[in-house]
Amino acid sequence: MKIIHLSHVDNLGGAAIGARRIHQSLLKHNIDSYLWVNKKTTDFHQVISFDGPARICMQDIKRIIAGGITSRALKTENKIIHSPQLFNSRWPDRINKSSADIVHLHWVCNEMLSIKDIGKINKPIVWTFADMWPICGAEHYTSDKRWKDGYLKTNRPKGEGRFDLNRYVWKKKNKHWKMNGAVVATSAWISKITRESLLFRDWNVSTIKYPLDTTFWKPIDKKHCRKIFDLPPNMPLIAVGNEGGDKNHRKGFDLFIESIKKLKNQLNDFGIIIFGQTRNIPELDNITKCFYLGHLSDEVSLRIAYSSADVFALPSKMDAFGMTAMEAQSCNTPAVVYKISGQQDSIYGKDSGILVEPFDICEYANALRSLLDKKDQLNPRKYILKYNNEKNIAQSYKELYSKILNNRLG
Repeated sequence: MKIIHLSHVDNLGGAAIGARRIHQSLLKHNIDSYLWVNKKTTDFHQVISFDGPARICMQDIKRIIAGGITSRALKTENKIIHSPQLFNSRWPDRINKSSADIVHLHWVCNEMLSIKDIGKINKPIVWTFADMWPICGAEHYTSDKRWKDGYLKTNRPKGEGRFDLNRYVWKKKNKHWKMNGAVVATSAWISKITRESLLFRDWNVSTIKYPLDTTFWKPIDKKHCRKIFDLPPNMPLIAVGNEGGDKNHRKGFDLFIESIKKLKNQLNDFGIIIFGQTRNIPELDNITKCFYLGHLSDEVSLRIAYSSADVFALPSKMDAFGMTAMEAQSCNTPAVVYKISGQQDSIYGKDSGILVEPFDICEYANALRSLLDKKDQLNPRKYILKYNNEKNIAQSYKELYSKILNNRLG
């Protein structure tokens, strides 16, 4: 069988990285797989972009116009990204003329595929949901339940005004999406809400976690890693990512800061490794010693950062799956995660880390302290070897593809 994956990019953000890892796991296990992207940033095998100067320019123009329409048309308190996906593209023709047996969609926003484009695909579809966007209107994450009941005039959330862009987008999805295929959820939460959604409740939904190459993602000697980043050799260290800074409220960095204030009352000597952050955070600098690694664009640097830490903090308020927690645990660094949405699936057992009731900052501080006290005594990596195993996940996809091609989905 030949599988063509579609993803906006191949190496920027958790969804893109997850798509590439699925593609690579299939290649390793003798499945003919290709990853087609709007923007290629790596030299990975069988990742293909059809870039040309004119096409890149047009793509940028479409994104700017769509973003302008969204910001002007919709007044909302939900500051998380919205994607109206308004502009049609050449992707459907290219896909339909290809020799693909199955088209595997991932994160295809940023005006890569319009809503109408997706409905034009005439080949069987598998769609790995990286966030809530497929089941919603234009939102990628939301706390309301319009996705469950339908986007009605009567259930618009308070605080929204002007044009109801989310209702408009949802109605377009409902009109154009009558395709043949299956949804893959990367967490139990995504699986549950997809089955409850008005758009996808009649689709076949499977839960398959993201794979991880554990031959690469493995621990490195802690003292050696700390020496590379000029970190103190014996200080207890907590690692945290802060990609997007304070603008990404969903990532919960405000909660992390409050938890660190509480932790300081329990523990005097500890430090924080912060990656994805290019500027200092005075509020944290006034509490304890912080080490800013900046944006770590390569996986070797990330692996060294995870291996340098005693604990990894993932304070997200809503996430489809805790990709960074999975990577940290594969480097044998336990994680603290709020028990909500998809990220809670990244904690597999007591050796894996601690789940904290949302959004209890005192309990989060206690969990950080508990894991710092147990450093080097836990073995979270064993769970990643079991549950994120590339071979097993590739086999799960192979079985799903075969069922679709043999019309055996039930």
